[in-house]
Amino acid sequence: MVVARRGLAVLPLLALACLSPELDVQVIQYPGAPPRASDVDPALCDVDLLDPGHHALAACRDIGDAFVGDTGSSLDCGEERVTEQLRRVACRAGADTMVIRRVEDPLSDCFQARARLLVCETPAAENGA
Repeated sequence: MVVARRGLAVLPLLALACLSPELDVQVIQYPGAPPRASDVDPALCDVDLLDPGHHALAACRDIGDAFVGDTGSSLDCGEERVTEQLRRVACRAGADTMVIRRVEDPLSDCFQARARLLVCETPAAENGA
């Protein structure tokens, strides 16, 4: 009986150990895209965030696609953290612009999103972003 109680006391600790601060990050870089820059400091990189219907997108080309979301045990997965992770991924991929679309998952409490990674001929900020 004492062994069973100790086992039950350990269960909540095991459940907490399974939770993770990690996010699921997936990146696809299209053929012809600039080479990925793993040594780029994302803190020094500017990536514009545009709405899907923004007029500046006509001057942009797709270089990739990224997804950031729940691993199934993610804890810190709010909109701000996911958006920042997407910005970092876009920067490393050589993008100067991204368009984010939320991904709905009824089984997750996390904010999850997919981003089009773009290179624009004219910086989006100059196009009235």
